[in-house]
Amino acid sequence: MDFLRIGRIGFYYLTPDGREGGVWSAQSGEWQSLDDEYLREVRSGLRMAEDQRAPDLLTLPLSISVNDLQESSHESF
Repeated sequence: MDFLRIGRIGFYYLTPDGREGGVWSAQSGEWQSLDDEYLREVRSGLRMAEDQRAPDLLTLPLSISVNDLQESSHESF
């Protein structure tokens, strides 16, 4: 498996053949399957992480809910 983590908001996997992948859902505590459009995005993200592609924007579902994101922005560090 290849894994892609995007900060605190996204955690994804892709099988070696690239046919299956998923996003970790913090709310349900399990992996959710991704459709072909998102699989292409994860592939692109992995290539960016390996410096095989220029940085670009990715359109992917989040691993956390918007409420979790808002709560974490109010934390003091």
